[in-house]
Amino acid sequence: MQDSSTVHRFGIDTLAVVAPVRVLPDRLIGQRTKRHLDLKTGEIAEQVTSELAGADGVVLNVDLWRSSKPQVRMELSVPRSLRGDNRVPADAGEVLRAVESAREQTSEVVDWLADTDDFVISRVDLARDFIGIRHPSAMLRNLMTVPAHRMTSIAHMTPDGTGVQTLTRQTERHTSRLYDRSAMYTAMRRSGAGDSRALADADAGVVRYELQLRRKQAAHEGLSTLGDLHNAPLFQIAHRFFSERCRFDSVVASPTWKLSRAWQQHCGQTDAKSPLTTAVLGQLVLDAFHLKGEANPRTQAKYRRAFETAGLMPQDLLAADVTPVQLDFAGGRLRRLEELDLAA
Repeated sequence: MQDSSTVHRFGIDTLAVVAPVRVLPDRLIGQRTKRHLDLKTGEIAEQVTSELAGADGVVLNVDLWRSSKPQVRMELSVPRSLRGDNRVPADAGEVLRAVESAREQTSEVVDWLADTDDFVISRVDLARDFIGIRHPSAMLRNLMTVPAHRMTSIAHMTPDGTGVQTLTRQTERHTSRLYDRSAMYTAMRRSGAGDSRALADADAGVVRYELQLRRKQAAHEGLSTLGDLHNAPLFQIAHRFFSERCRFDSVVASPTWKLSRAWQQHCGQTDAKSPLTTAVLGQLVLDAFHLKGEANPRTQAKYRRAFETAGLMPQDLLAADVTPVQLDFAGGRLRRLEELDLAA
């Protein structure tokens, strides 16, 4: 269950929707055109990409598809379009208002054929903020060593190379980012992308988790159309990717602490599937330092399953000597863990 004190720090940021239209304009300002050939049908579709400026300086990225079934794709940051920045993610009701407003802005150049609730989602970004984190770059650096589940990982380091500003884990269908919000605004200010000093100060100690679901993955999660957002378990969806795929809720602690915890929890087990023995711990050490052992591959695989069942990874032996902490998704905070609490 989500902590009520941080409830407003979860929601939707960027959203892209696609819908059929009756007529496409001949030309838009600043348009860029591409032509695509469907190898199965032989049909040629023309994609026109442009930007439409709306009220309050909000810019909509618009893709228009000229084909036998013309479509328009709109992309916008929902909180930015409503409030001028994306510090606080939007809820489902705000999403509907923002898309209705965007639809009205674009109705001058396109004739929509679908109800707003029937617009197809081609991208949705779910955002969860963690507040009160004293050293975001150090925490992200420690999480960098935790392997994701079948995802590619990319770390963007701090300018001095001692920490991590952004940790990205991705597949073709979805991308997760965990990043220091204040550092992002500071980098924007250095690059001349507006005056973001106030935003950097306001988001000091804030780390954001963003889950970008592209069209196929969004549909797989039950988010096919805009109307699906009303009753969808968005918080639970984001939590599952955060924990099961990215493993961002892994405990960051010293090797001694993790080994002691695992030993206390599994010592004395007679179950052949997960006993911690000297052979299993030996395999853990060999893997940590990329050394080749004498056991045959099948036995090595058995040892690895054992230490994985015990919640251990080779990278744990290389971790820094830090106080045990864990990102608490429900609470939106960094939780300090005591050894006795975890071992209980």
